[in-house]
Amino acid sequence: VVGESGSGKSTLGRLIAGLMPPVKGTVKLDGKSLPTLVRQRDKDMLRRIQIIYQSADTALNPRHTIRKILGRPLTFFQSLRGAAREQRVIELLKMVELDPGYAGRYPAQLSGGQRQRVAIARALAANPDLIICDEITSALDQLVQAGILQMLADLQQRLGVSYLFITHDLEIVRAIADRVIVMSQGRIVDQGSRAEVLSPPYPDYTKLLLDSVPEMAPDWLDRLLTKRSSAVN
Repeated sequence: VVGESGSGKSTLGRLIAGLMPPVKGTVKLDGKSLPTLVRQRDKDMLRRIQIIYQSADTALNPRHTIRKILGRPLTFFQSLRGAAREQRVIELLKMVELDPGYAGRYPAQLSGGQRQRVAIARALAANPDLIICDEITSALDQLVQAGILQMLADLQQRLGVSYLFITHDLEIVRAIADRVIVMSQGRIVDQGSRAEVLSPPYPDYTKLLLDSVPEMAPDWLDRLLTKRSSAVN
């Protein structure tokens, strides 16, 4: 879901997650209507839809260790405790490419990119069908952003999880999207496959968005990942 600031894309994400009620209409998952508010949804409904926010700084409790942050959804959704929960915490950290030793750290002891990976791991702990990603890379530099985007793509291949990616960055859309919705003033003004939306002829608003961003090479993500790999080595 792409659009400028104030277009309603983050509001749409919160509506789907049940964090605010719609003025009208319904939210459906697999063709079945969901209760409008999160408190009205049962545990399985909550498990199936997870949300990750732009700022992991405010989303992660600074007084909790990473072990506790990941352990709470494992207990709530999966009923894991003790050694089984600890093993799953380690697995989740590995899934998001973090050292298992980070389990004993606090969010303040991690970098911004590492904290966002913890937020992703927390969402994965529920074993969701859909993860709403609300501008989750916009506060990160390009190299860190590229690594997280590639990791998300790899996780999708492994787990079959779907993403609703909310962004104002059309280069991210070009890199990862299968289908695209363009929003303006709370309305959908364009939608279709990535090729359909990002190829001419464009509706006026889509063209305005495309004209407002610098042109980047189609392989920008691959080149950034190669640069990142070289820097690590």
